[in-house]
Amino acid sequence: MQVNNLLVPRRVDNDQFVGNNAGESRHLGIETEVSLLNRLSELRYEIWGNYTFMDHRFVDFRDEEQEAIFDGNAIPGIPRHHATTGLILSYPLGQKASSPMLGFQINGQFTSAMPLRDDNVLFSEAYQVWNGKFTWQQRLKEFGYGLSIGSQNIFDARYASMILIN
Repeated sequence: MQVNNLLVPRRVDNDQFVGNNAGESRHLGIETEVSLLNRLSELRYEIWGNYTFMDHRFVDFRDEEQEAIFDGNAIPGIPRHHATTGLILSYPLGQKASSPMLGFQINGQFTSAMPLRDDNVLFSEAYQVWNGKFTWQQRLKEFGYGLSIGSQNIFDARYASMILIN
């Protein structure tokens, strides 16, 4: 996608931003997704993953105030690579449709480093985060209820999912 007159925020004071016209930018990318749903005897499993490649760049960006040219630089705050993957297991505790169901889920997310400034001098660190959950579900006709216990960021990764750019 080509964008003309892209506005980028510039922080001028605490909680005060102005919009700068970044001229023309190019936003290239691709997304892929793979999913496999299957069963081994009574055990049902789903394995899935997706990957996004993003090459978002300034084509024609001259900052008159800073007397700087940012042509060709990556747009701040956007990782070049982002991927998620997961596994979901479920097992019925009986033969009836109303039998309770036990489940386990684990998913992970990878985000590559991203530029923090228009000049692409500073970058955030890449990070991985893993989450897991055990579930118990019961179905009663049209209604259902369940309990779950889980943990986010299982390996206690230090990361910033949102960054303040420029």
